This record gives sequence, structure tokens and C-alpha cells, in this order.
Amino acid sequence: MMNSHFIEKLAILEDMAREADLLGVPMVRSTLLRLSLNWNDIVANQLYGYLLNQVDGGFFIEDVFKLPSEQNEIDGELSLGDVLGREDIQFRHKIDRLPLHILAAGTSGCGKTNFAKVLIEEAYHSGVGCISISDPKSEYADIAAKYPEFLLLRWNDLRFNPLTPPPNVPRNEWHQTIVGHMAQTFNFWEGAQSLLIRLLANLSEAKAKPTIVDLMTALEMEKPRYKQKDFLVMGTVSSRLELILYTCRDIVLAESSMLPLLSERHHIIQTTGLMSEIESWLLEFMLIWEFMYRVWNPEKRKMTLHVYDECQHRLFSREKERNAHKISASLISMLVDEARAMNICICSLSQEPSSLVNAVLNNSYLKMAFHLGSGGEVRVMKEAMGLDKDQANVLHYMETGEAIARLAGGFMDPFPVNIDVFQGLGKEPDAGFKAHQSEMRRRLYEDAGIGVEGDEKSGSREGVQQSFGEEYDVLD
Repeated sequence: MMNSHFIEKLAILEDMAREADLLGVPMVRSTLLRLSLNWNDIVANQLYGYLLNQVDGGFFIEDVFKLPSEQNEIDGELSLGDVLGREDIQFRHKIDRLPLHILAAGTSGCGKTNFAKVLIEEAYHSGVGCISISDPKSEYADIAAKYPEFLLLRWNDLRFNPLTPPPNVPRNEWHQTIVGHMAQTFNFWEGAQSLLIRLLANLSEAKAKPTIVDLMTALEMEKPRYKQKDFLVMGTVSSRLELILYTCRDIVLAESSMLPLLSERHHIIQTTGLMSEIESWLLEFMLIWEFMYRVWNPEKRKMTLHVYDECQHRLFSREKERNAHKISASLISMLVDEARAMNICICSLSQEPSSLVNAVLNNSYLKMAFHLGSGGEVRVMKEAMGLDKDQANVLHYMETGEAIARLAGGFMDPFPVNIDVFQGLGKEPDAGFKAHQSEMRRRLYEDAGIGVEGDEKSGSREGVQQSFGEEYDVLD
């Protein structure tokens, strides 16, 4: 418990200032605030928390932050909330700044998901061409319930062949990209990339649309030149290909791809229950696919918003940068840096900003720091946002829905905001909602040339034998 002596002294000073009508005097407000911070760190934090809980917010906000004085300083098409201490000024964001990316960090229950939903709703009403949501905890179904244009998919509803390049993308360039992607995601041994690229080049000559089954078959038939090292490389690659195949069999063995159509419409992908390693591979693959699709199809570069919830353990893990020395630059970091040129906005939500790649921490135009209980995470956001000591200290005491925002242009000082509350329909999805979603999935499959059950799988060995000329056991 806190020593009541300090609280009593502070409360007496506060009461005296209030009775004398001096709380509005900046010097008095600053003096009371500093009194709460001049003891040792533990007592200072306790007293600071007392002030935040007992005194009106206007008492300290202007002593810690420089607030916008006019709406045009933070104006834009997307209305996200209001400025704490200046509730007459809305917290707004420019739609043409979306491709410069957004980062929202905070503990569980602090309001990150609500912020994402408000952003999604505003982007939807502002005409953003495509909104894609990665939903690891099945928290965004209310978006699809409120806006019927959103297609709700489970991860195992997806259908594509990862070895088939996007339209107009050269096959050899695509193979180099996806091999680098797999090497980074699965931390392959040195030598694995050249092996896979060679096998894919041979397969492409033997078959128009080779699959992972064909690649595994070709790998089985490979004769190692340097026994021990090559067997280690081949074993590692083979085990990861098997992991993809037997986890995502229905997804990766489809004859046709739904990705070109999916990139044109709003959608939510629920990844609940998918193991983290495969989830990372799947989400990063889809981002790479869209990036390459836009590079080679300039007419497809309409504004797109990608929301990645709890991304620190999935798409944007710092571990990928730590392993990058084995495969040159981190591919995911390059994607974050270059996605803006393709009109792609990445909105990252994270409980642990310390686990994020530097590209997300450094290259997000709008950074949002919600309640952060851990001193380590506070330090990371303090450095990323350029907060001073007093501003960073506020992060320990933010209420749900409150955050410190910082823009990289326009009004560039950090300022506290209160995020609007997303208004869902307030009911569980009913039979009508499920029937509507089922019909949209059926139409998507049909338009993409995929069976409703996704049963037209490829992966036969025809053509592989012609190229390699040997018999081998049939995979199930």
C-alpha cells in the first residue's frame, strides 16, 4: 500500500489551490504535477496514478503535451475520436496518408481492436478499394455482420497454388521470391535456396502448374553430391514442405487461385487454430502475392488497407530480422518499406512492440500507444515515438480507449486521444448471416473456377517422371 502521508500532503495542496481558484494557473498545475514526480520512481508512479484518478484530466494534460489548437492541424477524412483536453477537436487522419502505415501498441483489453474497427469503418465509408483483416481471435465477425460486403473466411477456406505466379509475373522471378520467403520463415540451412530454385526451374519445364507435391517428389529424387550436408539441407526443406502440405492440403493443391478475386473485395480471414509457423508463412505469402501482383499490374494499385491483429508473433516478428543474415535482407522489412509505393497500407496491432521488426516501428506514419504496463514496452514506444519522460509515464495510466498519438507529418507533437467506440449490431450472427456468407463463398469459388468443396486437387506425378526418369513411392 502507498504511504498515506504523501497523498495527504498532496491532497491538502490540491484543495488549497482549488479553494483559491488557482488550479487553472499553469505554474500551480505544473508545481502539483512535479510534486508527484520528484520522489523515487515507485512513489512517483503511485502519486502520478493518484493524480490521474482523482483530478480532472485538464489539470495535467497541457502541462505534459502540446495540444492541437485548431482542427486543421490534424484534419482528414477519417474521424477516429477526439483530443483529450480539447474535446472540441476531433482526432482525424488523412486518407492519402494511409499507405504510410499505422502502428497501435498496447496491452490486452486497452482498446486496440476497437481502434482497428473504427479505422476499418471509416476507411470503408471513405471508399478504400479493398480492406483485408487478419483475425487470429475471431473478433471481427461483427464487421461482416454490419457490412454485408465483407466476406468472412476461415483460413482453410482459402484456395491457391503457391508455386503458380500471380498474373503477368515472370515465373522465375516469382520462384526466387517465394523461395526467399520460405527460407526466411522456416530458417532454412544455407544451400536450400539454390536447391529449391533449381528444382522449381526443372519442374516448370516438365509441367505447366507444378504443386508442392511435385516439388516434394523432385526433392525425393535428388541425388546428394555431398552426403552429410546435403542430406541435412534436404531433410529440413522436406519437413517444412510436408508441414505446409499436410496442414494446408486443401488450400495449396487447388487447380485455380481465388487470390486475384479476393484482392478486389473486402474480406476477413480468421486464423484461429492455425499453428503460428504456418500462420506466419500464410499471411506473409498473401502479402507478397499482392505486392508482386501490383508490381506487374499497375492498374490494380487501388488503395488497400491490411489490418494485422496481434502481429508480433506472426507476420512482423523481429526474429525474421535476426535470421536475415543467412538470406540477405529481411523480406518482410522490405515489404513494409516498399508497400506504400503499391498503395498498400499496413496497420499493425501489437501487445509487444519490442518483438516487432524495426521497419514497423520506424516507418509507420501514425503511431498509437495505448496502456502499456511493462516498463520495457514503454521504453520501446517512448523511443519509437520520441516521447519525453513525462509523456512516456502517462502510458502506465491510460484508460481503455485512450492513447498517445504521434503523426510523422502535419502536427508532429505527440498528443493524447480518446478513440470512438465501434457500434456493432449488438447480436450474434444468425442463420441469415451464415447463409449470406456461405453464398458469397460459393460464388467466389465459382468465379475463380474452384469447386464448391475445393475438391479439384492437382499434384499428379505426370511430367515429373518424364523430367527425372525414376520411380518413387506415391504420397497420399
